[in-house]
Amino acid sequence: MSGNTPTLHLDRIPPDTLKKVQRYLEPFRLSQAELQEVSARLSRDLVLENGDFLALDLGGTNFRVLHVRVVEEEQRVLKMDSQICAIPKEMMLGTGEQSILIRWTKGFNCSGVEGKDVVKLLRDAVHRRGVSTGTNACYMEEMENVERGEDGRMCINTEWGGFGDDGSLRDIRTEFDVAVDETSINPGVHIFEKMISGMYLGEIVRLLLLGLKADSVDCGVVRLVCDAVSSRSAGLCAAALATVANRIRSNRGLDHLKTTVGVDGTVYRKHP
Repeated sequence: MSGNTPTLHLDRIPPDTLKKVQRYLEPFRLSQAELQEVSARLSRDLVLENGDFLALDLGGTNFRVLHVRVVEEEQRVLKMDSQICAIPKEMMLGTGEQSILIRWTKGFNCSGVEGKDVVKLLRDAVHRRGVSTGTNACYMEEMENVERGEDGRMCINTEWGGFGDDGSLRDIRTEFDVAVDETSINPGVHIFEKMISGMYLGEIVRLLLLGLKADSVDCGVVRLVCDAVSSRSAGLCAAALATVANRIRSNRGLDHLKTTVGVDGTVYRKHP
């Protein structure tokens, strides 16, 4: 994932073991043509979702509720209705007690949480986990492609973690990806995320190593497996980024696009 990838000493792995490992890893080595096809499929999926939506905007003085309708045939947004409510001063200048969990609802009843600051609890939990849990991307879309009659740009949240939920990545998913998905808390959902993000990469590697059925797995084999899984993750992420970049370039009517990509996350920052 970075420019400092360590050298894999394949000569230290017994030839028979290496051949078996390479056979298992072959489905993870996606060609440029396959990655370009993934990019094309994502491009077809990047369309506005049809239906009626409520947009909530909390500003410094007002709370705005906007009802919008997305017209599938025209792929544009229609403003339907909106209402603006003034935020009471007592809420703006209050003690912040709203950050404290008062009681559980919806069937939840975890101990040691009531009366605690839920924001701090969330931060502590993220810190304890220490890895990225998902993947997503946003980009600046031309307003003329979202809503007629206005200039400027709008930030579009792609939610690309759900790419493949319709089966469009079925041909490049491996038996290990299927196993990870089936044993997750949300089977059949966020297929792309489960192939490239930090929460799932380790489990894919673990399942691969068990598939090898070796009595003792050499450290070189472990590194080879990790390299294959990580490289596929990076390749798929690059293909998805290329889709977004090409969308921006095409919508702006440019032959070449010069842009900046902002990236964050533990996998990106800490993966060797």
